[in-house]
Amino acid sequence: MNGMRKQFSAAGYIRKVVRRLSIEIGPRAPGSPAELEAAQWIRSEFDAMGFSAEINQFESPSCTCVGSKLTAEGRIFCSTPIQFSPAGNVAGEFVFLGDEEMADSTDFKPGAVGMLMPVAGLFDRQRLVRELAEKGLGGLVIITPMTDTVNGKIVRDPTQQRMPLVTVTHDVAESLMRHVGRIVELTVTTTQSIHDGISQNVVATIKGTGPHWIAVCAHYDSASSSPGALDNACGVAALLAVARRLHGTNHKATIHFIASGSEEYGGMDMTGRGMLTFFDRMRDDLENCVCLIDIDDIGHKIGTPICYVAGPKPFREKVASAPVTLRHLFKERRKFEGGDNGAAHQFGVPYVWFYDHSLKTYYHTPKDTIRHADFKKVAMFVDDIEAMTRHLADFGPFSSYMRTESVTVRPARFEDIPSICDITGKAFEPVSLARMRQDFFSERLGGRNWCEYKCQELEEFCHQRIYQVVVAESAGRVVGYATWLFDAKQGIAEIGNNAVHPEFQGKGIGKAMQKEIEHRMREEGFTKFTVNTLGVDIAAQRLYEKLGYMRYAESIYYLKKG
Repeated sequence: MNGMRKQFSAAGYIRKVVRRLSIEIGPRAPGSPAELEAAQWIRSEFDAMGFSAEINQFESPSCTCVGSKLTAEGRIFCSTPIQFSPAGNVAGEFVFLGDEEMADSTDFKPGAVGMLMPVAGLFDRQRLVRELAEKGLGGLVIITPMTDTVNGKIVRDPTQQRMPLVTVTHDVAESLMRHVGRIVELTVTTTQSIHDGISQNVVATIKGTGPHWIAVCAHYDSASSSPGALDNACGVAALLAVARRLHGTNHKATIHFIASGSEEYGGMDMTGRGMLTFFDRMRDDLENCVCLIDIDDIGHKIGTPICYVAGPKPFREKVASAPVTLRHLFKERRKFEGGDNGAAHQFGVPYVWFYDHSLKTYYHTPKDTIRHADFKKVAMFVDDIEAMTRHLADFGPFSSYMRTESVTVRPARFEDIPSICDITGKAFEPVSLARMRQDFFSERLGGRNWCEYKCQELEEFCHQRIYQVVVAESAGRVVGYATWLFDAKQGIAEIGNNAVHPEFQGKGIGKAMQKEIEHRMREEGFTKFTVNTLGVDIAAQRLYEKLGYMRYAESIYYLKKG
């Protein structure tokens, strides 16, 4: 009975928070006055619990659109300004551009108003929008592929400031097709404020007894024109409920509760700007970070609770052993997909993401309202998030930092990628098969230097498998890196690309990195290891043999001209 009272009490508080954010404040687009109002209210809630919460500001594009008007031959069509659309008024010939591929070759007069049928991914769509603006398109209507609502975040690029952008429902788009070739007028209005270009995080902290720390976050902003009840007022309600329960408790790790801003901007990498800022400010203490617990998009009436986990195997195992009660699907997540947990991924920090997998019928639309939220379900999420936080707050970091006299071998971060590519070009120059192949054919294959291909491959590997990359750092400079791969079916771990900057070779850095990645491969449960290298790379052969690898087979690579 006490458990039931506790649950319904949590459900009542959750309802209060979701109502305040999604109805009383309403849409909370990144950088808007409403987003700031929400941040101030969240801080007051933390303070009422006994915290001394802080509002930490950071630069972010501001969405200040307040309305749009689309007119054809005296008839007004219902439209919604797209997130970060510039203000403007344009009247021109109405052109149906087709989908993204067709739009590339569609002719239009300068100043025309185009309509786009989106079928490609976000990045291709945003690239196309910029190109259409540069070609002289005056305004753009993008169809939301739903009959009765619109997605104001179907494009979210703040760098395109030439032409106004709106979105319409599929039904409205069908009516607009009758006006192709005629003049339409499109207007987007915005408002400016002193908060233009600023977002903020709200941070409340429970001090731990040791040096380690955990971040627990939920973003409080919403997509443009969306009340954001499920995405993510329910997550904020859960964050506040967990903070209320844990206030006054003692743990080894310090717990930072972050209501993060500007997640719905996300940038071109789709990563929450608030959590990127938080981790950037904590960069000098990342060695002590246990993990991030992210709460986003929970409480769907029809949905499957999922707990995504990313990081080394000891962390994944510890997460799986937490005393949770809701029937979660625990899923390992290696690839990078953005969001607030994408910030942890970029910094090589393990994370847990509490999420409700659903059809996303209301995602980023005006229909993401309180009527679709299941408050009792969110209350059950609260029980599990609290249990997970308590469970992990008494353990140290799961990502090791190994130090020698001259170097620190640590988990890689996205910001290390330029240094990794620079080292690749210098260290692989004399021993790269790709460079030898380019020399053999006496030309840059495909018009690109061999190193560009190798660096692109490495960049993609780092983006998707950052937890399988370490770097060696000396006096704050990245001087080496190493990667590894797993063949789970055969039970073999393989050393991948690894190199040390020529200026730092011969100092034991390569050996230190190889010892560290072997430790990590063993952590993952592997006891069989393999590596291959070129016959001309004598230094690598000596290193691997010193580490206990046995020369087993040689291969020959043939090339032919003509």
